[in-house]
Parts: sequence; structure tokens; C-alpha cells
Amino acid sequence: MVQPYREVHAKRFKTSLDYLISKSILKDNISILNLGGASVFKSMILERFNVTFSETTTDLRYDIPDDNEYDLILCMEVIEHIKDKDTSDIGELGRFCGTGVKNLIKESRRLLKDGGFFFLTTPHLFCYKTLYNWLVKKKSLMTWDKHPRELPPQYINWLLSKHFKEVSEKYFNCWGDHNLPEGFYNHMKDVLSEYDLSNRTEDNVFFLCR
Repeated sequence: MVQPYREVHAKRFKTSLDYLISKSILKDNISILNLGGASVFKSMILERFNVTFSETTTDLRYDIPDDNEYDLILCMEVIEHIKDKDTSDIGELGRFCGTGVKNLIKESRRLLKDGGFFFLTTPHLFCYKTLYNWLVKKKSLMTWDKHPRELPPQYINWLLSKHFKEVSEKYFNCWGDHNLPEGFYNHMKDVLSEYDLSNRTEDNVFFLCR
């Protein structure tokens, strides 16, 4: 199971590794915490750097039982799997509140050394793969419909800005174009440029049938 996973994610792993190295973040003699348990990325790091590497094993919706501080915390393809905390609050049961994700970010800041780095990657909710799934495959508006929820970049940036002084975002093509049909990008550009904007100011539609 590990090998196919590594092959599917190989481009993302390499891009992540190169990015962290280019920013002089990944280097020898630092402490790293990987959120979400065992990862193939760990072996890729240890092959090149002499670091202390730790991993979480608990439910990341709740406080992490760890009082150490780390130079680098990795949150790679994790938050799209994080559901809300369990609750009996009727006001929270019927909607997504982000309580689990918010606590994960808060705990990450607590475990990070001053001057340390928090590295987060997650599928881009508004990429062409999402449009393809929605229009062609009739699936939910996500890159992969088995995720509990994929979050908009703007929302993630807003959450991070509450805990970190500096937040930057950068977009990469890490999935090999998602195996989309040839010409889909250009076709979608044409469709979107000619998109009918009528009936866009109204926010509800009524149907009367007899």
C-alpha cells in the first residue's frame, strides 16, 4: 500500500521537499513534528537531513498531548480530513463550524518555537479538477469526494492569520494535471468566458408544478 501511495503523491512530495529547501527551512539539526502520523515524506527527509522527527498519533480535532517545541511542523494533506469536534450543541450539529481545524491550527502554534515554521498543504478547492468532478462526473464540489470537507484558500488564510504573523500562499500543480482529458483546460476557459450571467442576482429559485 505504501509504494502506490508514494507513486501517486511523488510529484507533491518532491515539490514540497524542494520548496522547503529553497526557503532554507529544511536543514540539519532541526526538530520536526508531522501531523497525521506516519508519512512517506519522513523517509525522504531523513535520507537527506540529520533531524529529529516526531509524529502525532491522536485525534487532531483535540489538544495534542505534547509539550515539546518544534522548528518545523508539517500539516500535509491533513486538514481536508478534519471534521468538527463532537458536540451536543444543536446550533453546531447542522453546519460545519471548523472547530476541529481551528483547534489543530491553535495547537500547532502552541507547539512551534518562536521563529519556527508551520507548513500546510491541502487540495486547491477551486482548481480545474473540482470543476471537472462537478460538471462531468456529477460529484460534489471537491477534488476528491471522500474528503469530509475541502476548504477554500481564503478561509484557510483567514484561520492561519489569527495565529501567525506571516502567512504566505503559493499554488503548485502537484497531481500531474489530475489526469483530466486533453483539452479540458482550454474548453473550460471558453465556457467560463461565455458563462451566462443572467439570474445571478437572485439567490433562490421557486418551482410551481401542477
